[in-house]
Amino acid sequence: MLLFTAKTRGLIDRAVGQLANAQQQRIWNEWAREHPALRVPKGPEDDGGPPPPRDVVLVALAALGLMEAAKLRRLREADHLSEDEVSDLENDLTYISALSQQLHEMPAR
Repeated sequence: MLLFTAKTRGLIDRAVGQLANAQQQRIWNEWAREHPALRVPKGPEDDGGPPPPRDVVLVALAALGLMEAAKLRRLREADHLSEDEVSDLENDLTYISALSQQLHEMPAR
């Protein structure tokens, strides 16, 4: 299984924590508790295990989609944001997009 970095795991954890659906939160949180390993510098990127179950991936994608939508709304209101805030939002959106693409490409289990 592909190992997430601490940054990636934290981002998904925060996104899932914002979901209103307790069942979805439970699906992610149980999987995350059972799979605490993280990718570290100069460490393996994959632990050789199977990919996460499809329902876990779908929960992560749903949560990231909602987080992305919220950040896009905030960016559209950029008239009151500083250049640094706009840059941070754009960087966040790029990261979320790349992570979502990576999740979409994971083999289904």
